Amino acid sequence: MRPGLIAGAGKLPYLLIEKWKEQGFSPAIIAIDGFAESDLYADSTGITIPLGSAGKMISYLKQNNVTDLVVTGRVSRPDLMRLKPDPRGMMIIAKILLKKKIGDDALLRIIKSEIEKDGFRLRSVQEFVPDILTPEGLLTKTPIPPEASESVEIGFQVARDHGSKDLGQSIVVQNGSVIGLESEKGTNALIREAAKNKQTGIGPILVKTCKPQQEKALDLPTIGISTAREVQAAGFSGIVLQAHDTILLDREDVIEFCDAHNIFLYGKAA
Repeated sequence: MRPGLIAGAGKLPYLLIEKWKEQGFSPAIIAIDGFAESDLYADSTGITIPLGSAGKMISYLKQNNVTDLVVTGRVSRPDLMRLKPDPRGMMIIAKILLKKKIGDDALLRIIKSEIEKDGFRLRSVQEFVPDILTPEGLLTKTPIPPEASESVEIGFQVARDHGSKDLGQSIVVQNGSVIGLESEKGTNALIREAAKNKQTGIGPILVKTCKPQQEKALDLPTIGISTAREVQAAGFSGIVLQAHDTILLDREDVIEFCDAHNIFLYGKAA
């Protein structure tokens, strides 16, 4: 196996490369220009390529005999009309534009199809770095308040329903009522907006789940220490993540931070 990586921003690409090297693999790395840092491939075979240059990416991977491909790291949705795509990129953009309205999952399915069309085996980052997944159960010493148990159950179901419509992965619930739904603005914006709707009593709870139809090889819900800080600043009482299908970065730091601020962190099985 010769692994390849198309990388966006954040820690996940670095964690994956480190794991591959521990396992004796020599990856070929594409850093997406404007998102991934060029130091990502300082000690590996690598190149920086603009987002719209799909043909150049495919050619580079084939030249380096890549068989198994991982796509990971943050990439914000681009303005398609401002991209400067190569011919292969133009074909992909045309497929996207044919859709009158396209959510994240539909977009990822198009990307997955294009990757597999060229004979690459699409793999997920969690296959190689399984310890980034959220385990099941209470992760903090801080317990779930008994009066918040109903909110956890309601919030989890609403988050799953919200995700099934390809609208977002997260919701905020308090006192059994939903006070915020994630939009294309993302989780941090959701937390800040929901904080404006806070009620009295136990603080709000952030619930993040995997969409039932999610392309897990390309995208899993992810939180890290920055999300925990947003939750604390907004006066929330807890975080609920779908166990086994969400990524928890900086796990020990997040748990320590949550306990220091009396916030519970819970991995709930679907």
